[in-house]
Amino acid sequence: MRISLNAHVFRAYSVDPIFSYQRLAKVACARAAVEEGVIEFIKYGNGQTQPSKVTENSEELLDTARELTPPPPPRGTTLQEFFETLPRPFPEEIGDVTANEFNAPAWLNLILHSARGGRLFSSYTPVVDGVRHRW
Repeated sequence: MRISLNAHVFRAYSVDPIFSYQRLAKVACARAAVEEGVIEFIKYGNGQTQPSKVTENSEELLDTARELTPPPPPRGTTLQEFFETLPRPFPEEIGDVTANEFNAPAWLNLILHSARGGRLFSSYTPVVDGVRHRW
């Protein structure tokens, strides 16, 4: 969950992906946000201790802000979409193949396990969006 006061001041809250249903995850995330002080952040997020005073200029800004629509919710990406965003050329020559033909998940897993000097591990977190998944 992301709470934004403006484009530069925000807080993000999340929970582990252990829930069977999206609704349960949302409730757990909201509880975590409340426990971590999201209410105070919403009231006094920019460091103020009381509501800011309204001036003539700020009324115009409020009217402008009301006209703006919130951004659309983030959407998940497919493996191929992510693969296409990676910088080219790759360190290894793979040719002109798709991510599925290249077997990118197995290649990444091999790289992680063969990395020296670091203790790397991977975990899979599915991203569910309303376009590709229906509830």
